[in-house]
Amino acid sequence: MSDTRPTQFGGVQRSRRGTSNGDPQPYWNAQRGCYELKITLPRGDDGKPRRRVLRDPSKAGIAKKKREALRELDKLGNLPTRNLTVADFAASWLEAQREGGKRAKTFIEYESYVKRYIVPGIGKRRLAELQPGDVTRWLALVADTPKSQGVGAGVERVSVSVVKSARKVLSACLRAAEHDGLVSRNVARLALIPDDARRSAPRDALTVDEAREVLERLAQSGDPLWTLWAAAILSGMRAGELAGLRRESVTPHAVRVDGQLQRLPYMHGCGGKCLEKQPNRCPQARLRVPKGSEVERLRGGLCLVSYGKTDASVRVIPNYGPLRAVLERHMEATESAHGLMWERDGRPIDPTDLSKLWSALEPSLGIGKHIVPHAMRNTAAGLMFAAGVPEHVLLNVLGHTDVAMSRSYARQDVGTQARELEAITRMLEAGEHS
Repeated sequence: MSDTRPTQFGGVQRSRRGTSNGDPQPYWNAQRGCYELKITLPRGDDGKPRRRVLRDPSKAGIAKKKREALRELDKLGNLPTRNLTVADFAASWLEAQREGGKRAKTFIEYESYVKRYIVPGIGKRRLAELQPGDVTRWLALVADTPKSQGVGAGVERVSVSVVKSARKVLSACLRAAEHDGLVSRNVARLALIPDDARRSAPRDALTVDEAREVLERLAQSGDPLWTLWAAAILSGMRAGELAGLRRESVTPHAVRVDGQLQRLPYMHGCGGKCLEKQPNRCPQARLRVPKGSEVERLRGGLCLVSYGKTDASVRVIPNYGPLRAVLERHMEATESAHGLMWERDGRPIDPTDLSKLWSALEPSLGIGKHIVPHAMRNTAAGLMFAAGVPEHVLLNVLGHTDVAMSRSYARQDVGTQARELEAITRMLEAGEHS
């Protein structure tokens, strides 16, 4: 029987019935009722020996696992060893994101996708055994998830952007596992978006003529938040940025956008000892604030989350003609209890409620098509492109770092495109008369 101690510098370990050249051989474990084979791996960062134990009830099965493991070890130089589930690692990864200072909105998005899609879908799978096919099948399940849940939920499925975001969050999680040596590759990068998930209808935006008409009807609607919707169309600010815009950030010449209003989730302050299922019911409940974030709590979980002085999202938008007129008119006619530009009954407006508020107002405007609040951001980009605003100005106003993203937001109307294409008509006519 050969030496079973790990080698000093890693590599293949001799098992109980190893050959003279160190080739590992399986042995029967009577207690487990299966064959076992041990492979020595390179030492970890802590300098401690590591090994991978393979098990199978048959000789043929253990021989196959041996060939696959040695082939992968020779190709990658290492193998994962811990039998963590995807759910276990995702929980520790989320905590690392919070402690690592991940931006509040990004952390909330990660946590939401982990709890709603990753844990229920593939949480019980062994992390080291996850394959691209498993992720592809899981993405198909995500694509088949109802858009709304609970009693009275509709049959409309989530959009392809949700499916892509789910894969993006899983990929970020597996990238950390790959860095820690728990998986040999990031299988989420290899997974495919199911074809039937690529069905999201294009998001409608207002054309130039429609935007002009809607702005006029908003001013006559008498709705207390009409100036918010007008500012969304004219500035392209996000919902959280509009809800968290401070009056002191608005001057006659500029609008400083340096944060968002967000609803942060609660967490147990007692470490779970109170046995309450809902963290907000814990006697020592506290908000789950990403480390290093500047947060001002306004009401309940609603907080002003600052972008930070070095964040690229901090920007100064020129307070130009129609936007300046809308903001000045609003400040002259209203007061604020929290120093915010827009409030309802003296309370901050939850950004997630803006969709409902807009849906209640939209029918009275007679737009003729359904527009979601985020489409106003698309509308703003389209207006800027139609007006010939330089791309570097558009990038600053929308807070993008990539002009391709801004271009994807800008959907010019057919009328604008037709006027631009008239140049071809004039060119052809000039050629006929020459």
